[in-house]
Amino acid sequence: MPVDSLQAEVQAALGEQYALERELPRGGMSRVFLATENALRRHVVIKVLAPELAASLSAER
Repeated sequence: MPVDSLQAEVQAALGEQYALERELPRGGMSRVFLATENALRRHVVIKVLAPELAASLSAER
């Protein structure tokens, strides 16, 4: 499965603490990734708000 630009950005932001494995089925407002927390060797879920929604939120919120 090719890595898209958002997945690459999320992995870069997480650094070496987490390793993204794959994207889970997405919803309308977010993208969800299965990842491994490297220090504890456990599976976690990383949920990312869709970029188009995040851009529309004001700083006042």
